[in-house]
Amino acid sequence: MDKKFKITVYSKENCCLCDKAKAIIDRVKRYWELEVEEVDITMDPQLFELYKEKIPVVAIDGEPIFFGKISELWLKRELARRGE
Repeated sequence: MDKKFKITVYSKENCCLCDKAKAIIDRVKRYWELEVEEVDITMDPQLFELYKEKIPVVAIDGEPIFFGKISELWLKRELARRGE
């Protein structure tokens, strides 16, 4: 697992699903080399309009993959697929 992935989490404060997604990503960091960036959608009107009903949005290497819900298994599978 030599490939490094950039994970972007689009979220906002006081979002329990966002907190869960970040915790899952933190756990997965034990298995994969991840560069994690958090983006608060309330700081960008365009992102807010795009993602307000969909957060958390998790993008891998710039591609939004998960919307609203993420599981550790799904994330691991996606990273494994991309790492092949």
